[in-house]
Amino acid sequence: VQEAVAAGADLVTFSGDKLLGGPQAGIIVGRKDLVERCRRHPLARAVRVDKLTLAALQATLQHYLDGTVEQIPVYRMLAAAGEELQRRAERVRTRVLATIREDQVRGLFDLQVRSTVSTVGGGSLPGEGQPSAAVAVTVRAGQPPAAQRGDGPVERGCPRVSIEAVAAALRRQEPPIIGRIEDDVLLLDLRAVEPAQDDLLADGLARAMGAVACTS
Repeated sequence: VQEAVAAGADLVTFSGDKLLGGPQAGIIVGRKDLVERCRRHPLARAVRVDKLTLAALQATLQHYLDGTVEQIPVYRMLAAAGEELQRRAERVRTRVLATIREDQVRGLFDLQVRSTVSTVGGGSLPGEGQPSAAVAVTVRAGQPPAAQRGDGPVERGCPRVSIEAVAAALRRQEPPIIGRIEDDVLLLDLRAVEPAQDDLLADGLARAMGAVACTS
C-alpha cells in the first residue's frame, strides 16, 4: 500500500483483515480530496463500518505505530520461525502418543511430523506460501470396511475408520479444530495455531482418534 501511494496512485483500496491482521473492513487511502469525495458519496452510508470495527481497526493500527505488531495474532503466525514450528509439532505429537492408547495409534493410524507450506492469504497475497510444520495423521492400509459410508455414526455409535472421519471428529470438538486433507493425509499446520493452544490441539486430536478407533 505504501509503495502504491508513493508511486502516485490517487486512491488505493485494501483489506483491513488480510493485510493488517485487524478487523474485516475495506480501507481507502490516497489523496485527501478524493477520499473526502468517497466519504460524501451516498453509497458510503450503506457500506460504512460500525463503531466497534473502527475501534478494533484503531487498536490494530496503534500496534504498528507503537512497534508492537507482535501482539497481532496473524503477524505472530506469519513471523513464526520454521524451527520453532517443527519443535511445537513434535511436542504435540508426543502429547498425543502419551494420551491415546498405543494399540489405537499403531493399529489404525500413523502420526508423524511433516514439513508443509502454509497458504498466506487470498486477495492480499494470492498464491503466496510459507514453509511450515504440521502434525500428519494417516489411516493405515488394510483396515476393515466401514459399517456405513459418510462421517455419521455407525454401530455402537462410532464413526467409520477413515481420515475423513478423523477430520469430522475434530470439527466436532469444543473448540472445533479444522485441518486440511492432502493425498489422504490430515495435516494440522502449527503456523495456524497459537502456542498457547498446542495442548488443546493435542488433546482434541487424541479424542478424535480415540472416537474413530472405537470401531476396531
